[in-house]
Amino acid sequence: MQEVTNEYVEQYKKNAQKRFDDELTPFLTKLFALGTSNLKSRLTKEGLQKVLAIDKKRELNHDFDQEKSDQTWAFLDEICNATVNLLLIKLSNSYGLKVGCDWELTKVSTKGTHDKTTNED
Repeated sequence: MQEVTNEYVEQYKKNAQKRFDDELTPFLTKLFALGTSNLKSRLTKEGLQKVLAIDKKRELNHDFDQEKSDQTWAFLDEICNATVNLLLIKLSNSYGLKVGCDWELTKVSTKGTHDKTTNED
């Protein structure tokens, strides 16, 4: 078994954070695609008309498109934090770990993990 030195702990955490960061944007993009597809599969005629109108407005208005894109990433950030924190709590319970003693519950940062592009939705 590896000797657990302070240096080892820091490198271990750094490597794990890099793996998390590398997986975060594809995960959020996939999560958004799943949600969007599921929502669109449930649309009524009226709902479809609203979606098509918003999509058309996004095509024609760059500022509106950027605003909608920013809103999307903001709610994905909120959802990601809630989901990851719940997952961490459940995982820590399975290892018998205690929050604040064995690990710290912090806000997941999605800032900078995505490229703010248009037409995400």
